[in-house]
Amino acid sequence: MSIEQDAGRSMSNRCKYEILVGDKFGKWTVLESRVQIGGGPYGARVQCDCGAVHIAYNSNLKSGKSNGCKDCGNKISSIKRTRVALEGQRFGKLVVLNKRATQKGHSIYWLCLCDCGVEKEIAASNMLSGKSLSCGRCELPVGPAHPNWKGYGEISRRYWTGLLAGASARSLVVTISIEDAWNLFCAQNRRCALTDLPLCLQNPGKNGYGLATGSLDRVDSEQGYILGNVQWVHKDINRMKNHYTQEYFLYMCDLVSKRKNI
Repeated sequence: MSIEQDAGRSMSNRCKYEILVGDKFGKWTVLESRVQIGGGPYGARVQCDCGAVHIAYNSNLKSGKSNGCKDCGNKISSIKRTRVALEGQRFGKLVVLNKRATQKGHSIYWLCLCDCGVEKEIAASNMLSGKSLSCGRCELPVGPAHPNWKGYGEISRRYWTGLLAGASARSLVVTISIEDAWNLFCAQNRRCALTDLPLCLQNPGKNGYGLATGSLDRVDSEQGYILGNVQWVHKDINRMKNHYTQEYFLYMCDLVSKRKNI
């Protein structure tokens, strides 16, 4: 073989395996070309679509032997296998939604819909093993029976702190305690002082929100929350009464009743 033929063959091989920054090979994107690997053939620093960075031989990139990182490939195939197995299936109170599974660490999570209406991502392994059969929230008791309950009687700390904050914003005096408020609620036999409607301080409905009806009202809206000036009423009554005195509010209700022949 002549020197010219040998040089031409060498040039042909270099062109065959030469790659440039920005070239795309499957999921790989070339970040740096002509990286020598351990004194041997040249390779390239490449980044997978999943973010992983590796060094691959040029020949493997050109031939298609290397087209993405192994971790990414394993993750995708694992997710696909799990999706085929779990789509639309029911596990206790959970129904696996027809949405893409997500990978968190070494576990595969599925977005599930619980019978109580809550959507939550649940590990596939937990559903398959029977460890997770609900969102977890609907299994917990509501109110004083809840392990993290803060309050007194059936009056939650959230309600009471909200009442105190509202009173402070309106410069209203609060001399009663949460215990006083609960004792008054019991003394009223859990009924509205103005309508005799039954009152509820807990939220036993869907997800535990929105069904409490009891509201602590001030008889004389000019005064604060002090003993002798408070009463439990239905929240809608309290909303209508607003800042009026009880005498004026009842007078207006009586006028409406007479006008409409109720």
